[in-house]
Amino acid sequence: MRQHKIPFRTYNILGLPDETLEDVYSTIRLNQEIRADYPWVSLLMPYRGTEIYEHFKDRYQPGLTNDLEWFFPKSDIYRGKKELLNLHNLFILYIKLPFLKPFLDLLIKLPPNPVYRLIYKISYAWASYRSEGMTPGRFIKYLFKMYFR
Repeated sequence: MRQHKIPFRTYNILGLPDETLEDVYSTIRLNQEIRADYPWVSLLMPYRGTEIYEHFKDRYQPGLTNDLEWFFPKSDIYRGKKELLNLHNLFILYIKLPFLKPFLDLLIKLPPNPVYRLIYKISYAWASYRSEGMTPGRFIKYLFKMYFR
């Protein structure tokens, strides 16, 4: 794709069972190596009826699985995993601006916050704008929709 100048998006999932920060950094390095134009990242969502849901249900106390179908930053399963949540929100910066890694490594140790979430939403809107050929007006509308969602 690179040889033929075809921009591409990658889809990455964080939050797999027993995933370590080093695993996440490996995913980041892979995206850097292939020079992903529009790296995208999501947190694992274990829906009822899937094997991964059963894994989480069996592994954690019953009270912790009540919210498995909700977005994971609000889930008890990710409690205490602030670095992972912050890596999720700052993922695109790690890939597109690798020289910021030492600074970002410090930032991910801070509590998750609205600024990081805003960076995530802007990066998603930017990737959509660039990869889906949005007009500037549609992009601004989309950005506001993402921010206020």
